[in-house]
Formats: sequence, structure tokens, C-alpha cells
Amino acid sequence: MIRLLTFFLFLLLPTFSFANEIRLVEKFFSKNGIGNKKDVYAGEMLSFIDKPTLGETLPSRSKVKIRLLDSSDTRKIYAVLLSVDEKSQDFYIFMLKEGSQWKISAVRKLALPRFFSVNMEYLKTKDARTNEEEKSIKTCC
Repeated sequence: MIRLLTFFLFLLLPTFSFANEIRLVEKFFSKNGIGNKKDVYAGEMLSFIDKPTLGETLPSRSKVKIRLLDSSDTRKIYAVLLSVDEKSQDFYIFMLKEGSQWKISAVRKLALPRFFSVNMEYLKTKDARTNEEEKSIKTCC
């Protein structure tokens, strides 16, 4: 019986670990933030210990979708789609494992080049737009 229980715990352990990692990402984007930043930040994030998390600065109507992009024994990368009303922004959370603890080491966001927004502004003011241009405006902005 003990062997069987040990076997099941061995199978479930990675699931518990994953739950803790994704929970940390959820907390970073939640209104309550992270209370123990010193314990869960690493690398460049250590310079943000005295700053609010991204979630603490967001309006309450914000929606967050998280998915694991890449994973190894020592690092994980999560993609986060952050939506407020009709606007969305992509973020990437980089995590490192220090000992048995997963820590957030960097946060990045996808930024489009300036010419993209200039082009979209031009399309919005254009009198005669193609169906494809209309679709681009509706899906983008």
C-alpha cells in the first residue's frame, strides 16, 4: 500500500510543481500582487522589488490568459495575454529554478515597430479601403 501511495505521489509531484509556477504568474498579474518578491524574483527582477507588480496597476476589468510556451528542468517561459476592454497586449514571463524554488527572472512584452501604428493610422483615414484593409483595422485596433 505504501509503495502504491509513493508511486502516485511521484506521478503527481510535477503537477503540484506546475501549479505553484503558474500560480506565481497569476499572482504577478493579480490585483493583490506578490507579497514576498524577494523570495520569488531573480535576475533583473530584483531591481523591481519595491515596485508594484503589473497586476497591481491594472483595472479590475482586466482579463488574463496564461499558457506555458517552453519548459525545462531549470527554466520556463509563459505567454500571457492581457486584455482590458477591447485592447490586448502580449507579455512573456521568464522563470528560473533556484534550488527547488521557481522565480520570475524577467518580464517582456511584445512591441510592434513604429511603422505599424503609422500604417494603421493611415488606413483609418483612407477613404476607400479594401476588404482586407477593413479586416486589418477591425482585428488590430
